[in-house]
Amino acid sequence: MMILGICTGLLAALLQSVSYLFSRGFVMRKIGSPLELLLVSQVYMCLMALPVFFLARTGDLPPFTSYLAPLILAVTFMIIA
Repeated sequence: MMILGICTGLLAALLQSVSYLFSRGFVMRKIGSPLELLLVSQVYMCLMALPVFFLARTGDLPPFTSYLAPLILAVTFMIIA
């Protein structure tokens, strides 16, 4: 299990570095503004996370409505920041 954590951490670091290259290209080629990049990246992360959320659920989770408001607030403040 420790090897899995190390490998996923290294993969995350690699993908973070690659994301800087893509974001620089996005802004330098005048495709969009940094704000547009932020919003587009959030939409992509949401689209990738939703299938994982539903496939990786284990056990009994609280109803979705119990954590919907904190989830919306977290996303909102993250975009504002």
